[in-house]
Amino acid sequence: MIIGISGKIGSGKTEVSKYVSGRYGLRYISTSEMLKSILIANGQSIKRENLQKVGGDLINAIGGRGFMCVLIQNLPNGDYVIDSIRHLEALRYMRERYKEEFILIYVEASSETRFSRKMGQFRDMEFFNKSEKESTEIEIESIRKLADYVIGTEEPISAVSMRINELVDGIMKQ
Repeated sequence: MIIGISGKIGSGKTEVSKYVSGRYGLRYISTSEMLKSILIANGQSIKRENLQKVGGDLINAIGGRGFMCVLIQNLPNGDYVIDSIRHLEALRYMRERYKEEFILIYVEASSETRFSRKMGQFRDMEFFNKSEKESTEIEIESIRKLADYVIGTEEPISAVSMRINELVDGIMKQ
């Protein structure tokens, strides 16, 4: 079983991914960790603009399909949660490769909530909104429409955790 997590900046993708990984024993894979490794290897700072640029450069060079292929090519068989699916080609690749073993969960929250969660990364709402228009973000709404499940993360963590548990318990029983 592979659970992909998608959503806009600050929606709670990483928190949900780590929670599912810890509670259900799925291995955690972070697309941003791969990008961070590239930045570190090139002596660049790890900040949103650099992550979006290197991610965009990779997608332009090898496409979303190629990006996912590179990310998972040498993984041993097993159950995973992937934080985060950001491109339609990547989603299509995962569905083709893993068929019914792949489930996509879309995580969402309001712009205000997402901005407040990421305030340290953005100087103001205008910069936040600009970041959401970068090439690494523009397919997120289309991905939402193709998600198997959508979870809101506006509520307290206890309520969100309970909904995630119900959802993933159901998925794991299939």
